[in-house]
Amino acid sequence: ISDEFREKFGGEAIDEAVGVKCGITTGSNERFVRYRWEVLKEDISVNYNEDNKKWVGYTKGGPYNKWYGNLWTIVDWENKGYGIKHILDDRGKIKSRMGNEASFFKEGVTYSASGSKGITFRYLPTNYIFDVGGSCVFPKKYLNNFYTLAFLNSKLCFYIANCLNPTVNVQVGDLKRVPFTYPSKDYELSVQLLAENCVKIKKKLCSYLIVEQNYSHSPITPVSSPESELTRYYNYENALLTQILLNEAIINRIVFDVYELSEHDRQMVLDK
Repeated sequence: ISDEFREKFGGEAIDEAVGVKCGITTGSNERFVRYRWEVLKEDISVNYNEDNKKWVGYTKGGPYNKWYGNLWTIVDWENKGYGIKHILDDRGKIKSRMGNEASFFKEGVTYSASGSKGITFRYLPTNYIFDVGGSCVFPKKYLNNFYTLAFLNSKLCFYIANCLNPTVNVQVGDLKRVPFTYPSKDYELSVQLLAENCVKIKKKLCSYLIVEQNYSHSPITPVSSPESELTRYYNYENALLTQILLNEAIINRIVFDVYELSEHDRQMVLDK
């Protein structure tokens, strides 16, 4: 990296602006974790602080996926996770690990830390507990959740994360060291609106996926010509995904401007 780019690391790190949190280890996923379709819908919590139901949303990372999704699993949190907190190994020691319980059920950003395509970040709704593999980012000093999500999904953040850890598994400690530059109000609002639109689009597409928590119905309706119906849906899906790509291109340009990157450094990031 250039000397000018290296100077960006002399400022504030992202962990000072937002909280990067590592989640829990249950000690026995076979006992405590289920896919959503393995449990009756009425047994899954909508608001744990009010309904205290046994099963609550559980984010575990998952495959490469930006903006929204991978919300497939639930975890047994009966009696505030008593079973998980007291599970023992053969030597009588606690097998589970409770990380950052104070951040459970809050709105934030979750991510998949490992994968050959790189790290990806997604909007995290309220009422979720997070796993070590699906660690999260929460507002702290900087409060705009959607700008944070957009920055983390930008090419610049991917590039910096790769500089800090060139393996396929980005650790929480690596992410905490990413330099963070505060945007102007105009840039912040523009990026926020684009990020909200990306989340809205992905959430709509997730409503057609039977594994997702917001699944509503199949996008394919019974017609005389299945081929034409499939073509119609794929054209529709591709149009929405293209809109996300266009939004991301604008976000990348604005983030470059926020960090005041030179033309050389911008090209360096894009080439990588």
